[in-house]
Amino acid sequence: MFVTDPTVSVVMPVFNSEDTIVRAVMSVLAQTAPDFELIVVDDASTDASSARLDRINDERIWYVRLPENRGACAARNVGLEMARGTWVAFMDADDCLDPRRLEVLCARAEQLKADIIADNIFLVHAFSYTPSRRGVVETKDGRTLHPSTLHAADMQDTLPRPIDAAEFVLGNLAGPNSLRLGLLKPMFRRSFLLDRGLRWDEQVQYGQDFVFFTHCLAAGSPLWMLSESYYYYTANPNGITKTAPMEASSRHRLNVNERLARQYRSRRHLRRALQVRRRHLLDELERARFRTTEATHGLAAATVRYPRQAGHLLRMYAARRASNMVQRMREHGVRATLNHVRRRIYQ
Repeated sequence: MFVTDPTVSVVMPVFNSEDTIVRAVMSVLAQTAPDFELIVVDDASTDASSARLDRINDERIWYVRLPENRGACAARNVGLEMARGTWVAFMDADDCLDPRRLEVLCARAEQLKADIIADNIFLVHAFSYTPSRRGVVETKDGRTLHPSTLHAADMQDTLPRPIDAAEFVLGNLAGPNSLRLGLLKPMFRRSFLLDRGLRWDEQVQYGQDFVFFTHCLAAGSPLWMLSESYYYYTANPNGITKTAPMEASSRHRLNVNERLARQYRSRRHLRRALQVRRRHLLDELERARFRTTEATHGLAAATVRYPRQAGHLLRMYAARRASNMVQRMREHGVRATLNHVRRRIYQ
């Protein structure tokens, strides 16, 4: 059925996604929300993505192919220009939606009077899977997985609540302990984006979502975060953030962070949050350089050049060994564990 005035426009950029595009599209078409449109923007794919889409006959799908590859941000901007819905939701071509996602987010957004709203996400580390029932996915080989969610337990207890630009930035610090709020896939009120001239920055290669979301939050509307998960986020090993050289990626994100800090220097809380993030990005860049030096010149050279990173690596190793020791004590007892350690020392 052709939707003349949809409530939600789902914008999906596609580039060489032949293995996942059908699954992603079908998860949108299965939505319980009655009135939505799906705008698929093909960023000049060179694989069979277009052919796979041709097999799906549904009037709710709008398909446009760009004449040349311009990047995901440009594709999203094209989709945003085409969108007619009250709400705009962006999703990637290797992800999936729970069938209730659009219906739930629209209802909660109107209830909260939000311009930007996001649910929690399921982190799925298998490349091929099928969402079957809430919180469960089934892989191609028949295995059942219970994927983890993004938010930590202590944060879950505070939701739903609004998050401003400064808190969002602090939730995207570099390092393993970051909340990684930039992975969220918010839904936006389209009039909010259009009235403030908000578009995806087509010069950004890494951290595209983070930059766009920061601009949106800085424009005056908070992000309302829900505790429920309706989005299946796939950690794609072939994605740009996974295959890019770590040093180049870190340097690029640091430069983008500096640009944001200059742009929002008059916003005290946001500026301070970006300064904190800068310190983390500098540490990440040094860690990347340590790994590069280690790979090219050896561990000794890397340790001499970056002693702080070497110390960090040693502390991580010691913590891992201590954790393994505690686990062994639990499984085999203290006496057996100490005997094992003595044998390792004197062998």
